[in-house]
Amino acid sequence: MQPKPTLREAFSRRRPKDGAETTPQGQEAVKRPRGLGLVRWVRQKPAERIPLPVGAGLYGAGWAGYGLDWSSPWLAAGGVAAAVVTYLVGVRNIGGEDRAFRLAAGVAGAGGWMALSSAVGPTWGPYGALTWLYMAAYGVAYWVYRGDVAVQKKIVWREQKTGWHQLGPKFGMRGSHLLYHEPTRLGERFLIDTQGTGQRASAFATPSQEELIAEKLGLPRERVRCRPDSIAGRLWISIRYTDPWAQPIPHPVLDDNPEIVLPEVADIRKPQPVGVDPETGRPLTLTVCNQDGGLHTLIVAINRSGKTVLLSNINERLTAADNVFPIGINVGIKAPEMYRWRKAFALSACGPKERVRALRILELVRDGMEWRGANHGDETVFEPRAGRPLWVIEVDEMDALLGHNDNIGHAIRQCVVDIASKGPSEGFALILAGQRGTQEWIGSTDIRTQIRNFVFLQLGAGNEAFNAAGDLGLTLPDMATYGEGHKGVACIAQLGGDYEIGRTFNLRELVDIDRVAEGRRPSRLEPLLTAHLGVKLERLLASEPGPGEMHARDLKESRPAAQQAGTTPNNTAPDASPETSPVGQQDNGLDKATEKIDETRTYLASLSPLAEPDPEVAAALAQSAEERSRQMAEQVDMSEQVRARLLDLLADGTTVRPAAEALEDLGVSRWKVHECLTRLHAEGVAVREGKGRGSIWRLAPSEPDEEDTPNGNAV
Repeated sequence: MQPKPTLREAFSRRRPKDGAETTPQGQEAVKRPRGLGLVRWVRQKPAERIPLPVGAGLYGAGWAGYGLDWSSPWLAAGGVAAAVVTYLVGVRNIGGEDRAFRLAAGVAGAGGWMALSSAVGPTWGPYGALTWLYMAAYGVAYWVYRGDVAVQKKIVWREQKTGWHQLGPKFGMRGSHLLYHEPTRLGERFLIDTQGTGQRASAFATPSQEELIAEKLGLPRERVRCRPDSIAGRLWISIRYTDPWAQPIPHPVLDDNPEIVLPEVADIRKPQPVGVDPETGRPLTLTVCNQDGGLHTLIVAINRSGKTVLLSNINERLTAADNVFPIGINVGIKAPEMYRWRKAFALSACGPKERVRALRILELVRDGMEWRGANHGDETVFEPRAGRPLWVIEVDEMDALLGHNDNIGHAIRQCVVDIASKGPSEGFALILAGQRGTQEWIGSTDIRTQIRNFVFLQLGAGNEAFNAAGDLGLTLPDMATYGEGHKGVACIAQLGGDYEIGRTFNLRELVDIDRVAEGRRPSRLEPLLTAHLGVKLERLLASEPGPGEMHARDLKESRPAAQQAGTTPNNTAPDASPETSPVGQQDNGLDKATEKIDETRTYLASLSPLAEPDPEVAAALAQSAEERSRQMAEQVDMSEQVRARLLDLLADGTTVRPAAEALEDLGVSRWKVHECLTRLHAEGVAVREGKGRGSIWRLAPSEPDEEDTPNGNAV
């Protein structure tokens, strides 16, 4: 233990000596020179206060020159030389001749003052006129200095930093520092250093932090956005004082005075503007192709939130590019916009009756992808250009195309899986759009894992972004509430990159789509690729209601060039000129198809009839298949709650879809429901009436003398 201090020691700790400072414990600190007070005073507001001691020192230097009898001519010459050097250095370093001239004039004036005061004295003239003249000149110089733009920025920046030290604690960010601030068209945004708070920047990028800031400022929570910077320990805070979504943004092609001017001929290798960030005025862009090849895109939005308008904006840029071969597919019940765009597309399939056509288009795409993979030349990654385009396959209402489980549905999914995994490096990109991003809507996890771009508009729940984009969705704003209920507010995120938020252009009316699509033509294909696709491409183009005679003319013009090059399927000769490449329609395509059909029929007629199968072998195979199905059904894990719910549904009869909807709150997928029903069928509890997706599942009829089901549970 330390000894108890005496009364004198205690008094000396309470009352330090003059000029000394004390620590929190009352001990005497190191004595600081009193002259440092001036330095601290200047450092508090350096931009305003630095010229003040400089002016006083210059006046004192005039007295020193007069007392020491300095040579006035040499001082004048030195002032002129210093002014010239200051001007030359200032033009190169501080930027702008005006600022350099003002600075050189100040140096020249200081030299003139030194020369004149050293010769006649600072108080020369009646009533010390030279001193009064110096004070007036210094006042004018200080006024010019304070009016300089750079000085004003420094003063405003210091006030902003000081103001943040008052705002930070109110926002629950005590210890943070302001690194950058800029006004925006709708408010302002800050870049904050959060290291002094003792927490990570990601800890403040939360809805609760946004709500706290909005509460202190009296704003809706959606007007505040917090997001981490790319550098750790930094946080961006964006505050919008006015509603950014109040007015729709007209499309630049239809606007007489557009805010953003779109190029008449687009290049798919660059990010394509589809909207505007109303806060900064920068374009909202979607990248479909980069140096790594094509990028697959997934668009998720609930009904009537602007998804189709976004697709129309994408279509406008795709059809404006000279290096894109656009294909549109929408086999949903309602597809009015796709019907209007198909006149500018190379190939399209619209409506539920064209599912088979959609399959044929996807098979053609896969065939073209395989050909390019075998004939890509010296390029590791395909680079699109005019006459050698990027194939962009746009699928709206993807669940209508990928959600069926019949033979056509399985074939379509397999084609899309192949395109998703092998297509980007060969110049093929997918754009899938739907109301949800789950596997049931996308069709396969093999497709979702290849998605690079994620676009979210208004969502039905906050976890929908996670369902589609995984962990990336957790870092994005909550699109279920973002945008204050306005349509067209979109968040575009790229895997491994940042995200952008803005509002899409207003390209909604069908008459506007007709105006934009009128006269636009897709890029021509390579002649060798067209010759390889042959009848498949011709038959699809023959039934395409869009381009019509225009495509047929292209195909006719391209054939002589392809035949002259000796083009045959899988030919590896170099590509021909883009001017002779085809995007054509049918030219005697039906005659060739008829010849192929006749050849096939002749070949089938020449085959010998198949032998009758052995009944014992057939019975053994059937028994083996039944045993294998039973074993697989027994391995299905089914909880008692799911079993009870299914038994209630089976009492009235049900199909797989209604059963999956009834068990959705238990987290059971449609495929899981089918497995559980199969297990009940294997146990003898359920029976199946019919085949395919429309088959009905019911409770198995009970035996008259039995009260229990085969597994021992009462029905």
